[in-house]
Amino acid sequence: MSNKDGNLTERQQKAASIIVESGKNLLDLINEILDLSKIEAGQVVKNVEEVLLADLAENAQTLFSHMAENKGVAFSVTLADGIPSSICTDRKRVEQILKNFLGNSMKFTSEGRIDLVFLRMKATAPVRSETLQAEQSIAISVADTGIGIPAEKQRAIFEAFQQADGSTARKYGGTGLGLSISKELAALLGGEIGLVSEPGKGSVFTLYLPVGNEKKSEKEEEWQQIEQPLVLKAESVPVPVHENNLKQQIIAGLYDRDTIFQGKKVLLVDDDMRNVFALSGVLEQKGMEVVIAEDGKRALEMLVQEEGIDIVLMDMMMPEMDGCEATRKIREKKQFKKLAIIALTAKAMKDDRDKCLEAGANDYLTKPVDVEKLLSMMHVWLYR
Repeated sequence: MSNKDGNLTERQQKAASIIVESGKNLLDLINEILDLSKIEAGQVVKNVEEVLLADLAENAQTLFSHMAENKGVAFSVTLADGIPSSICTDRKRVEQILKNFLGNSMKFTSEGRIDLVFLRMKATAPVRSETLQAEQSIAISVADTGIGIPAEKQRAIFEAFQQADGSTARKYGGTGLGLSISKELAALLGGEIGLVSEPGKGSVFTLYLPVGNEKKSEKEEEWQQIEQPLVLKAESVPVPVHENNLKQQIIAGLYDRDTIFQGKKVLLVDDDMRNVFALSGVLEQKGMEVVIAEDGKRALEMLVQEEGIDIVLMDMMMPEMDGCEATRKIREKKQFKKLAIIALTAKAMKDDRDKCLEAGANDYLTKPVDVEKLLSMMHVWLYR
């Protein structure tokens, strides 16, 4: 983050960088949701052109070789003998699918290798599409030595917002939209996706595509008329001026009593350092001592090591031990039966609040965290 005028402290620069990164992540999620919605609504039209396979290979090598090097895994790109020099397809959509395959492999492979291979489709390939025939199709495979996927989960990962299981989402992140979008795009291109995987041994994702013999170009329909109402709808709920003023007066009156935060110790449990940095800054300004744990297991250790913790802010989605399990284990200990615990979660499903409260949380707040609401909750539970 640049600080050209030199008027930001180091902490402010870090905070600004975190805000920018969070904004990018949110934008990526919004774009993926819109992309999937466009496909399902039939709003995406192919832009078919002659695509050199060597160009696809070179681009993938350029984009992912540095990432593989940083992770310490081998990465190779191979153009097998007997494949055509080019195919007629939508290059942008093919690259989108391959980036998803390779991105997943890089994410879920901590050692070993990742191989991208372009080859002629085998006559025995288990494809379902009537448009795919071995003599007129190619296969583009991404094979890795990563964590693998159980057979019973392989169908589910192609559905929206799904990953192999909850622990995968917590440990590795991601929206669970990439493979769903890739599946729809493959169908749009007249192809399909194959998967062979075994837990602990890795996965092979394969994109089967027709070679094609027609070169044509169609322009995608303008989607502004669909996007615009979505934005307006979210902002068009009127809020009477007097109600807004009343709310501000109540909040102002509440935080005039910020002395309740002074000298209190809060355990902040979250594996996302952006959230930790942002919240700890706010709480420290209120005069609180902030203790940090990156997962539920560490939170249990910190409660024993650190004396006098007054309240816990518990993220629900974490690696190793999630927030629900950690909360239940905290409540099992007699000395923590009355410790205030506020659950924080990025998920907003109907039954999430009940799950958190059943686990033993006193209160519940969804992310992104509304700081005013959080402070109000903390005020209530610290006062009690």
